[in-house]
Amino acid sequence: MIRLHLVFLIIFIVLLSDGGSAQIAKGGDPPSFKAHSISTNIPEIRLGDINYDRIRLEDEHNDKSGVPFRYAILLPLNENLIRVGKEEIIRDRGKVWRLKLSIPNAFAVAAYFDNFYIPQGGELYIYNEDKSVVIGAFGSHNNQPSATFATELINGNSMILEYFQPNGVNESPILVISEIAYAYRGIGWLFGDDGRGFGDSGSCEVNVNCIEGNNYENQKDGVARISIKIGSSSYWCTGVLLNNTEKDFEPYLLTADHCAYYNGNYASEADMSQWVFYFNYQSSGCNNPVAEPDYRSMVGASLVAHGGNTGHAGSDFYLVMLQENIPGSYNPYFNGWNRADQPSSRGVGIHHPRGDIKKISTYTTPLKSEDWSNSGLDSHWEVRWSSTANGHGVTEGGSSGSPIYDIDGYVVGTLTGGEASCSNLNGPDYYGKFSYSWESNGTLPSSHLKEWLDPLNTGVEQIEGTYYENILTGDFKADTSIVPINGSLDFTDLSVGDPTVWEWEFEGADPSGSESQNPTGIKYNRYGLYDVTLVVKNEIGTDTIIKLDYIKVEPVISPNPSKAVFDIYLGRYDYEKIKVSVFNTIGEEIKAKITKKSSSVIGVDLGRAESGMYYIRINENDNYTTAKVMLID
Repeated sequence: MIRLHLVFLIIFIVLLSDGGSAQIAKGGDPPSFKAHSISTNIPEIRLGDINYDRIRLEDEHNDKSGVPFRYAILLPLNENLIRVGKEEIIRDRGKVWRLKLSIPNAFAVAAYFDNFYIPQGGELYIYNEDKSVVIGAFGSHNNQPSATFATELINGNSMILEYFQPNGVNESPILVISEIAYAYRGIGWLFGDDGRGFGDSGSCEVNVNCIEGNNYENQKDGVARISIKIGSSSYWCTGVLLNNTEKDFEPYLLTADHCAYYNGNYASEADMSQWVFYFNYQSSGCNNPVAEPDYRSMVGASLVAHGGNTGHAGSDFYLVMLQENIPGSYNPYFNGWNRADQPSSRGVGIHHPRGDIKKISTYTTPLKSEDWSNSGLDSHWEVRWSSTANGHGVTEGGSSGSPIYDIDGYVVGTLTGGEASCSNLNGPDYYGKFSYSWESNGTLPSSHLKEWLDPLNTGVEQIEGTYYENILTGDFKADTSIVPINGSLDFTDLSVGDPTVWEWEFEGADPSGSESQNPTGIKYNRYGLYDVTLVVKNEIGTDTIIKLDYIKVEPVISPNPSKAVFDIYLGRYDYEKIKVSVFNTIGEEIKAKITKKSSSVIGVDLGRAESGMYYIRINENDNYTTAKVMLID
């Protein structure tokens, strides 16, 4: 891609914007945003509305029955973006395919893929109609053995999918969209349901970054909101990352067994490959924000062990392993735990009620050992929440699976359910005991926490939590960021966190990539502005840094100084529509004879122009750059 920007005195100014993304993605803007010739007409598929009255009645029953909090219905689609999307060429860059999907009355939408493959170099972007939300670029690093994928929610009732295939990439992608999520509640950031302000949880809830959370600032970084897929519906639950005795940062996350179970069926392996985990989804301060806060997300998990569904006797735990290691940029905290069967005198619960931003609830009276559903087993902790400085935190649908902490900040239980609410502040809630989940739900490792969280068989009763020891942060520099055509650059890695793998991408350069730590001799033979991307990896995680328009390749003017006649060399490229203008130092355009000597060489004759400095403006398809030439007698 070539992006040519003019800076000529103070007359011409170009402003750039950079889109962001959340799901382990490269970032950047879809190519169509800056392509002037691309069509504004995009093919659209409209999916049917749901029978909301029937759904509401089901939810009213289910919300009182200890099942996970449903927020979306999945509508079948089964369309291949490359087959039904509109294909267009972006000159000098490659091809794009675009498709719009819309659902009347949806609060938000998300895409589920049951056949997903992106070749090296390909890019997938997804955004809403007004382009206020952009996720991606997703690429080959998002491919999974399951060939499935899912996206986070896109606000609004439609989304546009855009696949970009750069020149030189010949392998075809596979992008089969099997279902679209129709989010109809638990999306309160859009409308401020019931006048409660931001989010969809009750007005009594307390944000995790209020003073109530001062002693749990580390712990909260390991609590995640989970979008759980079971069959044709999506549900909100909460989970927590856990440390293990090897302290090897295995991405174990604990939630509730009933979160993966609905209407007699557990989530399938394919369902779990499309679960979405949202980290850092919280207000930056104590007050509710006026707009949805930033977050980071990941897709996919597999079952490790579980036991004690709400319809059975047990502690209702569900341990999963995330499909990928968590990037260091997410700042994940692997929580400590205490498996002793001793009631804590005080502590907190941290959770995402109704899928809202992270909240905290406080108890100041000791936990009480109890059973669940009249099982006769002391498998749960009973808790009653206390009023605090900023509210009276409780739990709600979506809080299921969240951790409860003891006075020392260790996880001691996982939320099953209860009676507490903003209209029943003193009602009890029940958390499956960590001590019971340890090895009391059955005889096999698949029903225990023990074998997974104490792989060294140390027998310890508690371990502390930890952040990554070697969090990767990618960074680099070039020996210069301005180079003439055919000039070469050397790059130096400045990353911290002990990376062991380096993957460089040099837009517009030869070579276009490198796996060396400090690449040298990177040659640029075309004028323009170019991005440089570095992906660093180690055994813990991955980090990506993209420096947009980092390298400026300037045209070569020869001779320079000149006696009014000179050539402009644009590099190894065929330019069809080039316009050259010449200005003096006060911004007046000067008459010049412009001759196209070849596809990449422009001749200029300024005739009888006076000696002095002149500015050359080059316009290629409304992209601009400038150069200077000195005339002498």
